[in-house]
Amino acid sequence: MNNTLSKAELSQLAQFKLLMRQVHQYSVDLSLFVSDQTYAKEVLDLAEDTDQEGLMMLAIEIRAQFGLLQPANTSLANRSDHRSRADLGGKHTGADA
Repeated sequence: MNNTLSKAELSQLAQFKLLMRQVHQYSVDLSLFVSDQTYAKEVLDLAEDTDQEGLMMLAIEIRAQFGLLQPANTSLANRSDHRSRADLGGKHTGADA
């Protein structure tokens, strides 16, 4: 994340810190959170491990803003193609079918 945070981003981080304390009894080090990608990923992983929808959604939004939310495949079509082949028990179409 850039060095200058907007008022909205600061408010979002404050809300995130409060929710993490309430839900997980964990105090987020915001200085480390915005400067250390590994720490940020670990904290966001913990935040997303909850039934509390507000915290989960906030964590996903922050992850996206930090550039840490990237799909494993390049498109949804690739994922559905992969899923379809898996549903067929890994069998390929053609002479084997």
